[in-house]
Amino acid sequence: MPYYKIVRSNAWNSYQNFLIPAAYLLITLMIDSRLPFSTVTPLFGISGLMVFAFSLRPGWMSFWALAYSLIVGFIFLNPSFIQSYNQLQSPQDPLTPYLRTFTFALGALLSTLLCINIQKLTQIGKSLRELLEKIPFPVITSDINGDIHYMNPEAQHLLGQGSEYLSLNYFNILSPQGHQGTLIAEYLKRFDGQDIEIPLSLSILGKSHLGEIHLLKETLPITAVTILKSVS
Repeated sequence: MPYYKIVRSNAWNSYQNFLIPAAYLLITLMIDSRLPFSTVTPLFGISGLMVFAFSLRPGWMSFWALAYSLIVGFIFLNPSFIQSYNQLQSPQDPLTPYLRTFTFALGALLSTLLCINIQKLTQIGKSLRELLEKIPFPVITSDINGDIHYMNPEAQHLLGQGSEYLSLNYFNILSPQGHQGTLIAEYLKRFDGQDIEIPLSLSILGKSHLGEIHLLKETLPITAVTILKSVS
């Protein structure tokens, strides 16, 4: 990768992982300070963390989950501060501030776990694509609806497709003429664990092919990997 692209990528990662969550927290606190008799920081904070779970790296996500939790805990557990901050009265029950803090921290933890799982799924998808690119057979990945997610170069060449393959549907381009309903039924059986070893009868540009399907249940959604083989 060229040096300027690496620098630009690192700058964007810093912007995304640090500046955006910091700015969001600052803006939330500023809004909160101008709203007397209520506090929106916990609600806005947990909402922000849930959104950040889809974009931050796990390490940064853990950092911000802890930072947000400490700030919310400080607000709830310091009655004198919160009264001067936005005139919010502290509850008479001494356990309520601790319960609210614990609830927020639990939500922050769940957001972090979500982020970690999303990162794992992303890595699985990346590794899968790298693996499929090395397979010397045409390979297509698709979901239960037949929407195509990926074609390796051999499959793109076979079907005469380019980057526009993401708009294609499995049943529209691979169904033998007059047998689309049959293909859909047979395809869906694979997701129910039926007839997995039996290849599908497919048609590509008027030529018969067989499709060996392997399900990847670790992905979300479940992915069907179809290895295309011509019929001699």
